[in-house]
Amino acid sequence: MTGVQTCALPICRCLAAAGLCMAVSAFATGVQPDTTLLVISEAGGGQMGVKNTDNQPLLLHTTIIDLPDSKGVQLHAIPPVTRLEPNGYQIVRFVLEKSDQPLTVQQLKRVRFEGIPPAAPKGSSTVRMSVGQDLPVVISPKGLEQVPEPWKLITWSLVGDKIVGKNASPYVARMSQEVTLQPSGKLFKLLERPYMLPGDSIEMALPSGVDQASVTGFKLTPGSPFGFALSPYEVTFKR
Repeated sequence: MTGVQTCALPICRCLAAAGLCMAVSAFATGVQPDTTLLVISEAGGGQMGVKNTDNQPLLLHTTIIDLPDSKGVQLHAIPPVTRLEPNGYQIVRFVLEKSDQPLTVQQLKRVRFEGIPPAAPKGSSTVRMSVGQDLPVVISPKGLEQVPEPWKLITWSLVGDKIVGKNASPYVARMSQEVTLQPSGKLFKLLERPYMLPGDSIEMALPSGVDQASVTGFKLTPGSPFGFALSPYEVTFKR
């Protein structure tokens, strides 16, 4: 989960650059989703509870973000915008737009929950800040039962000096972009994005100076399909 702060008064950036914000009070406000992952079923949609952690009302704005490589299905938030009272709680429901073609594999999107505070009184020196939460969304086809460890379904091999991976499963596998080569313990950026979609394949050369004959595999940190923290998982190459 990532928190992104945005200034309600953009002019403050200019003032800060000039060293003129010392007398301005800044207050952060925000919203807190129930979990770090939103799971959607093609059959019944899904929902997420969001709490206003501040003592003032906020405008809760929910936005669905399509990833460049996963645009197949349309997802809608209900309500997309609503007032959230101080320390209040709102259920946001998510529904899929009807399609002639049913899903056959999981889809991945992101959702952003942002709490927009009321404007500061005219003439006030208070700068109000909003904090948004940006979460992954996994959408499952009707009838597809979620496996608890989808990253284990990816096949990995070392071909020459290249690591080759293939996700032939119908599941989204979320994982760290950096891995730790074994047995050397050398950190290495394997993935350009923190997930592999169904049907994805990857081919990445080993770092320079690494003896391919000595590399037995690598450790990655997986992302749970249920939103839990997990221990590293060790991959052993098939040669």
